[in-house]
Amino acid sequence: SHALVWAIANLAEEAPLALCVDDAHWADDVSLRLLTYLLGRLRRLPVAVLVARRPRGAGIRRPLLEAIFADPRVECLALEPLSTAAVAAIVDDQLGTGAGPELAAACASMTAGNPFYLHELLLELGSLPGGSLGPRSLDQIAPESVSRAVFVRLARLGPEGTALARSVAILGEGAAFAHAAELAGLEEASAIRAFDALAIAEILRGAEPLGFVHPLVAQ
Repeated sequence: SHALVWAIANLAEEAPLALCVDDAHWADDVSLRLLTYLLGRLRRLPVAVLVARRPRGAGIRRPLLEAIFADPRVECLALEPLSTAAVAAIVDDQLGTGAGPELAAACASMTAGNPFYLHELLLELGSLPGGSLGPRSLDQIAPESVSRAVFVRLARLGPEGTALARSVAILGEGAAFAHAAELAGLEEASAIRAFDALAIAEILRGAEPLGFVHPLVAQ
């Protein structure tokens, strides 16, 4: 820790420095302890430490991470989903104004304002012939990069999480918990654990009736 602070201080003497930590909810305890150590030792240096994590209600509960965000020296900013107007502006910028308001509204609905999903969806749409662009062109699109991100999260949850997610995909939006658990072949306690894990991983919504957090994730 001392060596890293020394290295950071030397870099900051050359120019202001930004340290960016993404997905901090997946960080190991050693890395989180290092961030805690840095908190009290960088106040007089031109250094900004930016740490991104999932919201408390949807992220992994990590005491060390909670302690960092509770520190009075830390400024917390909650990012809201992109508004429909913001999505429309991004769609126009990426696909051109000819894309139309209906396609923009469909993109907003499918991604629920999630910037990552919107970006990947627009990349996929941008590869389609111009004449095929429209709300219906979204029906079968599930960008490979989004699929990879979802599958990585599923892999962390084990076979029970995958089985329950598959059951909800088969039963469709609004599935009853009992039906999804039965189709997955899970006992009630196992199904509850799998459901909680899927909600924390932002794959399923955290309440009944069951459904995916975004239509794109469902696809």
